[in-house]
Amino acid sequence: MALQAVFIMAVAVSCKDKDEDTIPVPTNEDPVHLKFDTKNVVAFQVISSGNSSDLNESELETHFGNRVALFIPTEIIIKKDSLILLKENDLQEGYQAKWENDNQLYILNEGDNSWTFIGEKTNTTSFHMKFAFYSKRVTGISRNYVVLGNEYALDNHDELMAADETQSSLVWLKIEAVYH
Repeated sequence: MALQAVFIMAVAVSCKDKDEDTIPVPTNEDPVHLKFDTKNVVAFQVISSGNSSDLNESELETHFGNRVALFIPTEIIIKKDSLILLKENDLQEGYQAKWENDNQLYILNEGDNSWTFIGEKTNTTSFHMKFAFYSKRVTGISRNYVVLGNEYALDNHDELMAADETQSSLVWLKIEAVYH
């Protein structure tokens, strides 16, 4: 009888679908480690006076220097309730995190206690993150200024351009990165 039980267990384990590349919902005991795989430029343009024109990817460094390479994580560690982003030069960012709908990951903004979408599992093996980079130049009568920024999952540039800033221009870059 014991031999039958061992045989049945062995058959059940060997018939189990083994998809070792699946990104599980992590537990505190087993964090998930994901490595950077690829990135895709979704949008790269200059917006001025309501008009936009596309820029060439060869101009990335001209407008943003090494900020793109330094901001995009090389590795992601997802725990049950936290997220660690590992970046170039041994930099780390840590956030409180939560999953929604079993595939969307959110981080906590401590300033206002709101949750911000940061990335999602698009299938069982890939995690996608979006990044936005911008350089805003405002020319006025009494002053000129430049604002540089980068954010996770900022989907459009509308909130960066105020309606009364007719003498402003914005260089907008949106990148999607894939992690496995």
